[in-house]
Amino acid sequence: MGWVAVAPRPTYRRYYGRSPVVWTGRHEDREDPSVWAVACFIVRAGARGQGLTYELAQAAVDFARSQGATALEGYPIVARGGGEVVWDEASVGTPQIFAATGMQQVSAPTTRRRVMRIDY
Repeated sequence: MGWVAVAPRPTYRRYYGRSPVVWTGRHEDREDPSVWAVACFIVRAGARGQGLTYELAQAAVDFARSQGATALEGYPIVARGGGEVVWDEASVGTPQIFAATGMQQVSAPTTRRRVMRIDY
């Protein structure tokens, strides 16, 4: 019905590199494999709207912790003008999904993107 991509942050080249979403205003070791990242969520069309993304986000938190991660980050998108996030943007999640797992916002590198993080 759905899956979440979660792995050590350096695994995801677009986040490992010079992505403004991840690195604006932050000065930490980009090569630290103990910091994991949630890259995206996929929920099958017939299963959307049932809260599955929240369950996947919690599973990512639990899995990263069980694998020895020291932290987990997500890079959700915020809706334009207080509206709704459209389906093709929602693959990165929304701040509410990450907040429900205990993640907290650590930065807002663009008007629509956030960095959410939980340290173990």
